[in-house]
Amino acid sequence: MRRRRVEPTTDELERALRLAREAEGRQVSDRRRALGLLARLLGSRDRRLSGAASELAWAKPEPEGAALATLVADVERELPS
Repeated sequence: MRRRRVEPTTDELERALRLAREAEGRQVSDRRRALGLLARLLGSRDRRLSGAASELAWAKPEPEGAALATLVADVERELPS
């Protein structure tokens, strides 16, 4: 049986973006979790942005809040709501 990809709803993506914005000033683990969620939800919508979120989530030494803010702004600008 073939699994069907489910498009995330706008509400899910908006929630993930909100969580990412909130995580900018939090601990590294919170930033990584927020970026991971964003990467998963973007996977079926925009592979480039999904990849950027995933890369940033696992950045060494850590994903910086400013980089997270830039990515969130890119997602908001490039994806229709």
